[in-house]
Amino acid sequence: MALVVAETAQIALGYTGVLAVHVPLGVAIVGTAVWFAWWAVRARPPARPRTPAP
Repeated sequence: MALVVAETAQIALGYTGVLAVHVPLGVAIVGTAVWFAWWAVRARPPARPRTPAP
């Protein structure tokens, strides 16, 4: 939810031309998105133990 709010603010700041906030916010958004992607790949459930075949 916070990422959606940040992206909305990013659009508004880009249209108004406030680059002093627009650029760092864009970097923060990209960094957060990369972190979420890394977390989604790394946070896997533990593997279930294999049962022997009958």
